Formats: sequence, structure tokens, C-alpha cells
Amino acid sequence: MLDLNVIAHGVTIAGVLGIPYIPNMHTVLSRIDDDGELMGGFIFTDYTGPSITVHMAGLKPCWMNRAILWVLFDYPFFQLGVKKMLAPVSSGNEVTLGIASRLGFREVARVPDVYKDGDLILIETTPATCRWMRRPAYMRKAA
Repeated sequence: MLDLNVIAHGVTIAGVLGIPYIPNMHTVLSRIDDDGELMGGFIFTDYTGPSITVHMAGLKPCWMNRAILWVLFDYPFFQLGVKKMLAPVSSGNEVTLGIASRLGFREVARVPDVYKDGDLILIETTPATCRWMRRPAYMRKAA
């Protein structure tokens, strides 16, 4: 099951990521298992209109599924209308970089020695590069 803006989930995910979570400024999308336990999620920050930043953390194996990925991209691109989604990732976080690459993110900038385990890599995806942007026909706007 997916949850939106559960403060406890935002606090937990942000704690894993080492970032602040501000409920009235950030949006949290989380997935919980059948027992109600948090599996992982995304925190959206720094919404500027044309862009938004996303941070992700998994707390249990196999926490990502099609439903959470669909909402991950639907929220910024369709609901907010952003032109790009950014994500800062440590170069030492090969798992996240691999997942992000498979989702259509690409590196746009690198800042050396930002994290203890490596550089800061800024990755982005846009509606044109996002494979999850294929909306079902009944949800597309009429031309």
C-alpha cells in the first residue's frame, strides 16, 4: 500500500538519508507492507515550478514496485507540471545510481568530495527521458 505525507514516514526516510524533513514544505511518498511497516519511500523537496528534487531510501528489500514508481513520476510531471526532476546521489551509492539509471535518470553534474564515500552526482530525468511517462489513454488530456 502507498501512503502520502505520513509525517512519521517522512521523519524515518529523512533520517536514513541524513536530510531534514519539513512536513509543510516537503512531500513524502511511502510504501508500507501488509503488516503496516514502512518499506521505503521518496521525499520531494526544493520545488521551484520548473523542477523538483527527489530523495529515495529503501528500508526493506523489494520496496519499489510499479505502483510507487508510477506515482513517483506522475506527481512531479503530471500533477505539478515540472520540466525536470533532480536527485543528488553520492558516487559511492552504486545501488541508487543503478536504480536511477534504469529509471531514466542521467548525470548532469558532479561535485568532488561532498560525501564521506564520494562525490555528489546530480542526476536528472525529464518527461522525454522517463519511461514511466506513458500514461494510460483514459488519463491523457484530450488534444
